[in-house]
This record gives sequence, structure tokens and C-alpha cells, in this order.
Amino acid sequence: MSRRDLIIQFLRKFGIHFAILLVLVGGTAAAVVRYVTIAAANCMTTSQAQSDSRCLYILSNEIYEKGTKSSPHKGHACGSDITAIIPSFHTADVMKYLTPNYVAPVCSNTPTPTPTPTPTPTPTPTPTTTLTPTPTSTPTPTPGGNQTTPTPTPTPTPTVVTGTTVTPTPTPVKTTTKVSVTPTPTLVPEAGIPPKCIQLATSRNLEGEFAPLTMELIANGADGDDSIVLAKFDFGDSEYFETQTTGLAYATHTFKNAGIYTMTVVFTDSANRSSNPSECALPLKLKSDLVTAEELDQSGLSDGDKPGTTINDLLVPITKNLSYVAFALLILTIIFGSLKIFFNKLKPKTPPPPPTVEAIPPPPKPPV
Repeated sequence: MSRRDLIIQFLRKFGIHFAILLVLVGGTAAAVVRYVTIAAANCMTTSQAQSDSRCLYILSNEIYEKGTKSSPHKGHACGSDITAIIPSFHTADVMKYLTPNYVAPVCSNTPTPTPTPTPTPTPTPTPTTTLTPTPTSTPTPTPGGNQTTPTPTPTPTPTVVTGTTVTPTPTPVKTTTKVSVTPTPTLVPEAGIPPKCIQLATSRNLEGEFAPLTMELIANGADGDDSIVLAKFDFGDSEYFETQTTGLAYATHTFKNAGIYTMTVVFTDSANRSSNPSECALPLKLKSDLVTAEELDQSGLSDGDKPGTTINDLLVPITKNLSYVAFALLILTIIFGSLKIFFNKLKPKTPPPPPTVEAIPPPPKPPV
């Protein structure tokens, strides 16, 4: 049975199954192509995130858009991968400013397959039939007679020469598949950049507190090329505090007097470069717990006569309305007045004059 007959019998028996198999394979390939196309359209590469007109950040293989101008990524360029840069101190800010602005996931680096060339089969040569002619015999006359007996001419028999069928062996073609991998860009910080102060915070109120006041401060700094080694706190009252740190620093300070203070912190790196004090500055206003002269003047008024002020409005530092000299004179006046009243009570009183005794008239004379 020839190869052609085998193919015909195979198609008659398994033709329908083969057609269904081709349809399933084609549909699956189309679905895979469509899925890859849709997935590629819904994700972004790191290069696309860096060149996008929006300010995007990469966090845990996901891309987010910067929410506001004041973000937890101060000092980091748009398109940066902040997964390992932002410390846990800013976890709440990251959730606040980035999570609502989700853009897309980061595309995975899937290599594009290179098609493998299919070897072309060499055609099999067809056997060639070569005809070899047989020589024709010539009739020979018989001597002594007039008749000639013809010799029959034999029919040439073709000689079939079957050619050798050569089946070529396909030579394996060595294919080289090139895998295209997009490298993740590494942020190379510029040399010579000083450290930056990211945040300076405290748990106490910056206004409305009274002196003396003990305040706890926490500061956070970052450096791109060198490591931070020192943090210096300036409390604004001519007192300072230095501590060795790599980013986070803590300080505790007691403000003894009322007044207005500006608290700052400066970070220094291993290259002896320092941050700008204006990057992290906190103003503090402390009140005095002394009673002012205005409150003393209003102490004799009834509730209806007093102006509509609160206790915090009345507790104004004495340095704003009355000098220490005037306040001392007022205290001395009160003391001397009290002493005068006290001594007046101790002074002996003048005894009252004795009562005047009237003359008793003589008794009447008896009648004679």
C-alpha cells in the first residue's frame, strides 16, 4: 500500500477528529494572544512610569500617582522605586497619598519567543525507465533457390532500469533564541548631595501650652549618596542637643520660660555635609501661668460687667502687658496697704470721756 493510500484512509477514518483538534488549537492560540495583548495593555514598565507626564512612583511592583504636592516622597524623583527608600515612619503617609491613586501593575519581563525555522523537505526523485533497443535481424538469401525464407524480426523488449530512490536526511538547524530582558533601572544618586530633613514632629501642642514645658521631638532624615551620622537639635532658647543616628533621631527638652521659640534639626552625613535648617522647623508659643494686671482690675466686676473673654484670653504673659518693675510696685502697694490696715487695728483706741454728773438738788425743808 502506497503512502498516498495510507493518507486517504487516515483522513477517512480520523478526518472529523483532526478537524476538531485544529479548531481547538486555533481557538486556544487566539485566546492566549488576546490575553497577552490585554495584559500588556493594562500594565506599565518602569521606563514608561519614568517617562510619564504624571508623577508616578513604584511601590511593591505597583505604580501609583503622587496625590498632593506634600507627599511622603519629598526629595525623590518621579518614577522612583520607593519600596526600600520610604521607612516605616511614613507608612501612614504612603497609604494616605498613594493608595487611592493606583495606576497599574508593573509589567513582568516575559521574553518574546523567536520563531524556529522549519526545514524544507527535499523532493524524492522519481524512477526513470530507460528503453534499450534490440538490434533487428536482416533476412539472408538461401543459395540455389529463388525463394527467400524470411527470418522473423523479434519484438524489442524494453529493459527497465530502476533508479535508486534517495531519501535525504534533513540537517538539523541550530537556532539561537534571544531573550530580551528589560533591566530595572537603578537609581544612582548624584555625588555631593547633602542630606535632607524629611520631618520634625512632636506630640505636644505648639500653641496654648504654659511654661515650664517638657517636649519630646522626633526627626527623620535621608541621604542619597552617603550615610547620616549625626543629628543636631536647636530648641531656639540657646540650647542644643546632638545625637548619633542613621536617619531617625529623638530629643527631650524643657522650656523654662514663656515666649516664642523656633525648633530646628540639622542632619550631617559621613562626608561632613549638612541639611538646611529651614527644611524642618517648628514654631512654639508658650504662655505664662502668672495672673496679669488686667485680670486684677476686673476681679471686682460682676459677671455681667466683665467683657466676653475666656480664661485663655485672660492668661496673657505678663511680659506682653506689664513690665516686671510695674508688677513689683503693684505687689508692694498691696503689701503696704495690708500692713497699714493691720497696724490700724492694733493701735489703742482713745477712751471715751467720763459721764457728766449733775448736781442733786437739796431736799425740801419741812413746814414750820
